[in-house]
Amino acid sequence: REEVQLKSQQAETSNLNLATLTAEIATLRERKESAEADMMKSREDKNWQNDLVAELQRSLESEKELTADLQRCMSELKEEGSKKSESLEETLLKVGALTATVEALTRERDEAKSYQLREEEKSNS
Repeated sequence: REEVQLKSQQAETSNLNLATLTAEIATLRERKESAEADMMKSREDKNWQNDLVAELQRSLESEKELTADLQRCMSELKEEGSKKSESLEETLLKVGALTATVEALTRERDEAKSYQLREEEKSNS
């Protein structure tokens, strides 16, 4: 009878130990699943961050290219403006020379008319 009682206590202890181990296993599984979920979230966050960094790098490269294009355009416009300025100066010089020529010819014409009128008046008098 003591032997049965001892075996019964051992069985009860084993059952308690089994229940405790089962509970611990369940807790460990939950912790494992939580850790795996955290790792997945961390990977997703890292992937998202990597994607964001890659996108920022692409934007930076694009901005550098656009800046280089803009600088090229500005240089071309300055060069073109310089050429037009030189051409405008030449044109202004030519216009000035033509104006002086027209003024001289107009004076000569007016003097010739005045002379002609004076000569006609002399002839008529």
